[in-house]
Amino acid sequence: MLKQFNELHNRLSLPVRCVLAVGIFFFALLLRLLVLPVEAGFANITFYPLMVASFFLCGTGPGFLMAILSASTSYYIFIPPHFEWQITRDGNLSAGAFLICACFVAYIFSQMQSHAKTVKSLLESSQKSETLYRHVLSDQTESIFRFLPDHTITYVNDAFRQYFGRDSQDFIGKKWESIVLPEDLPFFHYELNRLSLDHPVADVEVRVVGNNEDMHWCRFVNRGIFDDEGHLKEVQSVGRDCTSRKNLEEELKRLAFTDSLTRLSNRRLLQDRLRKSLITIKRTGKSGALFFIDLDNFKPINDRYGHEAGDLLLIEAAQRIKSCVREMDTVARIGGDEFVAMVGEFDGDLAKSVSYVKAIAEKIGLALAEPYLIMIENDDVPRYIVEHLCTASIGVVQFPQGNGSAENYLRWADRAMYQAKDAGRNAIRFYESAA
Repeated sequence: MLKQFNELHNRLSLPVRCVLAVGIFFFALLLRLLVLPVEAGFANITFYPLMVASFFLCGTGPGFLMAILSASTSYYIFIPPHFEWQITRDGNLSAGAFLICACFVAYIFSQMQSHAKTVKSLLESSQKSETLYRHVLSDQTESIFRFLPDHTITYVNDAFRQYFGRDSQDFIGKKWESIVLPEDLPFFHYELNRLSLDHPVADVEVRVVGNNEDMHWCRFVNRGIFDDEGHLKEVQSVGRDCTSRKNLEEELKRLAFTDSLTRLSNRRLLQDRLRKSLITIKRTGKSGALFFIDLDNFKPINDRYGHEAGDLLLIEAAQRIKSCVREMDTVARIGGDEFVAMVGEFDGDLAKSVSYVKAIAEKIGLALAEPYLIMIENDDVPRYIVEHLCTASIGVVQFPQGNGSAENYLRWADRAMYQAKDAGRNAIRFYESAA
């Protein structure tokens, strides 16, 4: 109503509104003459409602014009003596009351007009802000979407649509769970359930199904929007692809715990797993063994054919050792041509398990003693294959023994390996406790 009130005044010019006010006056006069005789009294009975209509339709100025015309005419025609200009007490009271009422109505409509202008200005400003806000969201390179507390999506920007390779109608009105891998949904739900006035932002990194059905890592910063009572009304989520960073983190983690050449565990990871295995074995009463392996005839292939050939041999040796133990066991390269295999949690005490452990050591020794066929590639000559024989000296220590630590067991296995070297190489030696 306020909007229509102001728009009517804006559409009509002042002269037109004045003419309209005069027309309303004549209509009120005609209506009064038709409804009651001149002598019947009730001088302003039709002028009051149409005076209000005049202020509403024509504005303050034209409304006062109609009010003055109405008061004067009513005084002249309908107040005794009729059709004469004679000042009387009744005429003064009637005209005065009518004009006072007109002033009151004018004040009310002026306030309404002012309020209508203010409301219109606020609405226009709000609409401009909303339009600007949506343009800003659409222009963002981050994937932005908004959803209700029941997870129904209400808005997605262009970057979001492009990232997931679908149109907005494929998202609006639907749940957002379809974009996240099922395995990561519990974590996402948990973080969203924690949103509150004291904790308005939830930062999560989850895997999503992006464009072309590819799996990506995406970081979503979810900001809750709350009402005055603290109830969650909506959530705005800003997503950014973090696949490259996640891959880099995984690569750094791999480099920190694996050997870059053979992809086996490194010394750091071996020690960590050995410590955990010792704790588990102490609790379960099972036993395990370490095999410290040193290649006997490795140096000649490096000297004759170069380090590239030596690296190929190490990679092949690593695979052969892995094939001799279970998948749950750990094989590590701890430096140069030295490897360690940790076989844990097999049944039986140390004395009964000697034959089992010895069989594993012999299996490793036989696998490593098989000829290596190495492809040699040099710029000077065509590539060719060489055969190299390389046996292994293996030191074995079983655990648990006393209160030995992970470092002690590695040192004891290393000592047993050197005993195998001293025995002529291509041999197996068990560490025997001095106790």
